[in-house]
Amino acid sequence: MTTLPDVLNILAAAKDQIDTEFDPHIVGNVNESQVKVAKFGPEFE
Repeated sequence: MTTLPDVLNILAAAKDQIDTEFDPHIVGNVNESQVKVAKFGPEFE
């Protein structure tokens, strides 16, 4: 039996926790790569 990974709403999590613009944050790992998000303006869209 295969287990599915946990689902994460990145937009909702980042919206409340990232205040500074152009400052990448690591939100996860996929294979051997990091997944990063950054805020490019006053709000996430």
